[in-house]
Amino acid sequence: PGQPYLSSGSNPNNTGTYTMSWEPSTDSGGSGLKGYEVHIWGPGLIKEFVTTNSYTANNQPESIYSYNVYAVDNAGNISPPSAASAFIVVDKSPPYEADIEINYNDNYATSVNVTLGLYASDLYTPVKQMQLSNDNITWSAPEPYTETKPWTLPSGDGKKTVYAKFADIFGHWMATSVKDEITLDTTKPTTPGTPYLSSGTNPNNTGSFS
Repeated sequence: PGQPYLSSGSNPNNTGTYTMSWEPSTDSGGSGLKGYEVHIWGPGLIKEFVTTNSYTANNQPESIYSYNVYAVDNAGNISPPSAASAFIVVDKSPPYEADIEINYNDNYATSVNVTLGLYASDLYTPVKQMQLSNDNITWSAPEPYTETKPWTLPSGDGKKTVYAKFADIFGHWMATSVKDEITLDTTKPTTPGTPYLSSGTNPNNTGSFS
């Protein structure tokens, strides 16, 4: 048989439902072609028998799949396998692991302009997009995922929190954001008073005074 290819299911990664097809086989031995044995390589090996040159997968669980097909005639003869299909990735979930750090996890910031460190991971597909927020309510527009990002904190000294959430290449967004906190302190200490001699009646003799 010909190499299996994805013939329907524009986004199997969301549903796990799609159809694999291949160029049909012929049988010249006399018994005639019976059908095809489809070998599905995923979490394990699954074998399915079909009588047409296509196979439809329905609601497959998340995993990475490839296919080989064998032609079978009515006498029980089996052809060599087809070339393996390209990988089919079924991914129905958002990134499962994420983190954010403000100014490399410092406790304090002296400016509203900070640098965010960002991390996210998805089990089967790359992380593609992210959104950021200072209040977990109003979010920035989706943008390409990056591991560092300049960011502006709200003005005013005090504790600040920055939130982040991420999506994979198929638009599965995290339901719960991650966050980090930092204390913004932009106020300088007051200027000390003019130094004066408070003890030591004759510091010129001893060199000791305060």
